[in-house]
Amino acid sequence: MTQMVHEEAVPIRVANHDAAVARISHLPHVFAETLATVGDNGGILAQSLAAGSFKDATRVAGTRPDLVRQMCKTNASALVEALDEALELLHDAREKLAAPEPSTAELADAGYRARTRIEARSGARKESVSPVKISSHPVLRLHPGGPKWVAQLRQTESLGGRIEIF
Repeated sequence: MTQMVHEEAVPIRVANHDAAVARISHLPHVFAETLATVGDNGGILAQSLAAGSFKDATRVAGTRPDLVRQMCKTNASALVEALDEALELLHDAREKLAAPEPSTAELADAGYRARTRIEARSGARKESVSPVKISSHPVLRLHPGGPKWVAQLRQTESLGGRIEIF
């Protein structure tokens, strides 16, 4: 009896992969390390007041330092680009907080909209008991060597889709 295994692959070129993981994997490690350090520098009082948002934001700071160093080193150029973008947003937020009428409205609104899009794209829905995963990624059935199959790979990559090979 032959058993079929259903697998999906994400077609992605190296430079696009590196840019994406710099934003969604490596930069969060840099931020988590930074937040953990700033929180720790606040002393015992700050540490004792640390609630869920701080703990969630610093969770990956518990990753072994040698793994974080290697991850960041091997993708340094893409990580620097993502970090520059983040620093620009942080600098803008700092300027707006230092203004006569302090505000984080623009950043908070943009962050909320971004998180909403991320949740929608990932298919994650918060339910009362547990999250439900619903696939929202386009899946393309691909026959390697078939007509325009390379163009189909590129299109799937641009959509963040998956491929099913048959």
